[in-house]
Formats: sequence, C-alpha cells, structure tokens
Amino acid sequence: MRLKQHVHFKGKRLGLVLLAGFVLAGCQGGGPTSSSPSTEVVLIDRNTVPVLVDDQHTKTKALNCPPEDINATFSAGQSAYSNTRYDEAETLFQCVINALEPLNQPSVDLSNAYLMLGLVYEEQNQFRAAERAYQKALATDEAALGPDHRKLAIVCNNLGNLYRKMEQPDESDAYFNRASSIIEAASRKSEGQTQERY
Repeated sequence: MRLKQHVHFKGKRLGLVLLAGFVLAGCQGGGPTSSSPSTEVVLIDRNTVPVLVDDQHTKTKALNCPPEDINATFSAGQSAYSNTRYDEAETLFQCVINALEPLNQPSVDLSNAYLMLGLVYEEQNQFRAAERAYQKALATDEAALGPDHRKLAIVCNNLGNLYRKMEQPDESDAYFNRASSIIEAASRKSEGQTQERY
C-alpha cells in the first residue's frame, strides 16, 4: 500500500493526502517522535486517532497534547481537514506546531503542520493567514532540508496559487518559477545518479 502526495503545478493546490485509512506523518524521517532520519514514509493507522467528543473537548485536548500524541494529533487534523471540519483541523495543526516549535529544531514534521494549516486557512479564504503559514512552512523546510530540496516545490507551488488568488501576479510567477526550477534540478540530479550506476 502506497501513500502519495499531490504533485500538480500551476492551478493545483498541493498537500498531504489520506489513502486507504492511513495518513502521512512526515515526508522524511520517522515522524515527529523519531530520533533518527530515514527515507521511509511513516504511516499511522487512523484507528489511533483520539476520539474528539465535541469542539470544546477537541480544543482542550489539542492545546495540551504531549509530544507522544503529536502523530495522532496530526492524523486527526488530516481527517478533520478532509471532512471540511476546518475549525477542528486548525486547532489540531496548531497543537502540533505548539508542541514542536519550542524544540527549536526545524523539521519536516513542523513544516507539514504549517503546510496543512495554510491549506485550512486557504479553504476558508483567509489568504493572509494562509500566506503566513505557507511562509513558515517554506522557511522551516529550507532550514531542515536546504533550499533546493524537492519538498520545497510543494510549498512554493501553494504560494504561487495563493498569490494568484490574491491578484499578485509577480509574486505568483516567482514562486511558480522557483517550484519548477527545484523540480527540474532534482530531476537532473536523479538522472545523473542513475547514469552513474550503469
């Protein structure tokens, strides 16, 4: 069973997606609680998601989630987002951010939470809030992965789409171009490594 990401450019919003009852916890590494990096995709069974009794209980639980609950909280946020429960999703993703930010260690898990928070705001036409979240995701990815990592193309594409909605064509084109450049450079690098093997 494979988990995938949306990888469409110019006109498509990119984000992490649910597939067959599982959710992606991190694009690289073993999830927020992992101590060693790896290239494996982490899948979390949605049966581990906490039961959210009501809005008030959700907010109380989310804002006080301990580090060991981060994966389950992220998964619950994904589920809430997929089911258009945006207030709940916002609270849950903010919980993940609140738990990871004090560590002062940029990580893909933190950038994923900002990315999803941006999607939540964008769905509600809160464009300035979405912009701030996407910019945080981009800065976190740059610090964690470097400026040319393929994952940055996802955030750049989202920013390009967002700025187009905000009728800021120069900013939109700049981020679309950066996304394309990152993908092209990554593809060339991958082709070069393949040729070296043969």
